[in-house]
Amino acid sequence: MSSVVSFISDVPAPIKASMEAFIKSHPNWDQHRFIQAAIAKFLIQNGINSSSITRLYIENVFPQKLSKREML
Repeated sequence: MSSVVSFISDVPAPIKASMEAFIKSHPNWDQHRFIQAAIAKFLIQNGINSSSITRLYIENVFPQKLSKREML
C-alpha cells in the first residue's frame, strides 16, 4: 500500500527560479518528479539506507524509455 504526504512550503526565489528554468529546459520533467528526485537524493546523501528510496531516486533521474508501442 502506497501513501502520499502532501505539504505546502515556501521556496526561496532563487531555488524556485532555478527549478522552473530546469523544468522548462527539460520537458520530460515536472515539479513532482523534480521534488521526488531531490528529496530522495537528500535522504540518500544523509544516511538513509533504503533500497526503495534509492530505487525511487534512480527511477526519477533515469526513467526507462518507452517503446514505440507504449507511446501509442
